Amino acid sequence: MGRVFNVTADCKPEFHYMVDIRSRLDQIKGYVDQGAYFAINRARQYGKTTTLRRLREYLKDQYYVISMDFQMQMSYAKFRSEHTFSVAFAKAFVRIVKNLEAEIPEKMAQAAEMLGRVAQSDREELELVELFQYLSDICKESDRPLVLMIDEVTARRITRYFLIFWPSSEDIISTEIRQLHSGRSFWQACMISEI
Repeated sequence: MGRVFNVTADCKPEFHYMVDIRSRLDQIKGYVDQGAYFAINRARQYGKTTTLRRLREYLKDQYYVISMDFQMQMSYAKFRSEHTFSVAFAKAFVRIVKNLEAEIPEKMAQAAEMLGRVAQSDREELELVELFQYLSDICKESDRPLVLMIDEVTARRITRYFLIFWPSSEDIISTEIRQLHSGRSFWQACMISEI
């Protein structure tokens, strides 16, 4: 069967006609290389998810790409409290790290496993500050930078919890989390796709 024009969901080059986005990927990679935090914000069906999926492949040899989709991995109930969000995010993060195509360093795997154990125990102490401490431990043990990509951020109306990943969101982030961000970030880059 030949390729077709796709007007629903993400595009797959082997099945759908697509524009060549290599120059756009080069431009976005420039932002990633600079350590930028940015959003990809367009109306429905403009190729945000497709761009993120292609970008994940484009970056995977130089970075560990943690690609999350809040619509698929985080139900609305996961945003009802800081603790619930932290546990759900940690579980999704650890699952993604375990399934990375690249082999990760043993100490990074151990740090991720520790976060997984804490998340599975569902201890009340796992709040945002502790989540960031565990994520920081994972990043410290990495032999290459991590890039966090989150698709469908607004699908769950979770702006309050999402903003904790954005180091300039002074109004939302508690003093402790701001201190964790001061002078450095966990991720080489953080990009968000929203509708």
